[in-house]
Amino acid sequence: MNKHTIFDTPVVNRITRVASLIFLRIIGWRPGGEAPKPKKHVLIAAPHTSNWDLLLMIALAFLFRVKLYWMGKDRLFWWPLGPVLKYLGGIPIDRSKPTGMVGQSIEKFQESERLVIAVPPEGTRGKVRYWKSGFYHIARGANVPIVLGFLDYSKKVGGFGPAIVPTGDLEADMAVIRDFYADIGAKYPEQKSCPRLAPPK
Repeated sequence: MNKHTIFDTPVVNRITRVASLIFLRIIGWRPGGEAPKPKKHVLIAAPHTSNWDLLLMIALAFLFRVKLYWMGKDRLFWWPLGPVLKYLGGIPIDRSKPTGMVGQSIEKFQESERLVIAVPPEGTRGKVRYWKSGFYHIARGANVPIVLGFLDYSKKVGGFGPAIVPTGDLEADMAVIRDFYADIGAKYPEQKSCPRLAPPK
């Protein structure tokens, strides 16, 4: 991406990091893991069961000094909210384009020197039978690793886990991902979805 908004200045970024730290301390959360080393990667944002997840994820990213991007419908980015959402990492997606979200995400990676795109694989806050496979296909198509981001409400810890390079062996790669998220507590545990993808048709 490497594009800046009117808010993206050193002073505003410093204020945002301090505000994020204060916010997390007030609600009793702390960062976990280390900032990811790959300059470009897909970040799994899981588990996703609450509207709080996005706010926590953004606050933690600022704390780790990770410029995090996430996809949103282009009609959300109206003035004056648009510049704020873009500063917070929002990328407008035109769903009318035939390439879809996966194709447009791959294009963004190809255009950028540094890029982290967060993807909630559940696609919804409710429990689902299968994760959406978009995060995997974006990483494979852009030739970038997948970093396992997490929000553990049971411990009030959030941050970044290991990075994995997708091998093309979905079953083996998902087994690694499933093992990592097994003990991560969602805000609403009954809505947490098991990390698995639908079998090919």
